[in-house]
Amino acid sequence: MNDQTPITLLSALGIKPVTAFFGFLGSIVSLAFSKGVTRAQAIVSFFVGFATALGTTAMVQQTLHVGDSFSGGVSFVIGLTAMRTLPVVLNAVPLLTARWFGNPQNQPTQGEGDAK
Repeated sequence: MNDQTPITLLSALGIKPVTAFFGFLGSIVSLAFSKGVTRAQAIVSFFVGFATALGTTAMVQQTLHVGDSFSGGVSFVIGLTAMRTLPVVLNAVPLLTARWFGNPQNQPTQGEGDAK
């Protein structure tokens, strides 16, 4: 960066404008595929898609070894699919943690067992 480059909120947060723009577009387009949602659900859906695109585009690019020239496409796809994939990921987290760390749900609690 040179001394003439303005510092914006996006750059302060480390977010590229291309990522923000295409994540925004992907989130908007995803609403076209939503049927029977209320206005509040549509707003939440948009913000979840947009925030997910902003927060995960760099990680996905790094993981998949995708160059910066494709960052707009990556953020668009993430914004587009976030509301469909996020519930799947959130449901998988407890299963994965139980698999890695043991399942605390199978542990007896106070009041269970043979003692009477």
